[in-house]
Amino acid sequence: MIGDVGGDPTDSKVDLDALNSSLLYVNDKNNAVIFLGDIIYPEGMHKKYHAMRAQDEECIDVQIPAI
Repeated sequence: MIGDVGGDPTDSKVDLDALNSSLLYVNDKNNAVIFLGDIIYPEGMHKKYHAMRAQDEECIDVQIPAI
């Protein structure tokens, strides 16, 4: 489990790169990654045309390549 990496994408990238390296090293289908955080709940991402939507998407998008 990895928690709250949805903050500043620049800061999160270092941790996510380390996670990615670890996953490549073990490369086992029995492993799982669970992201804990509050970017999606309690009210979900901002609506498509909301000023904060791009920031929400960036926080999520930086996490996807790690897994």
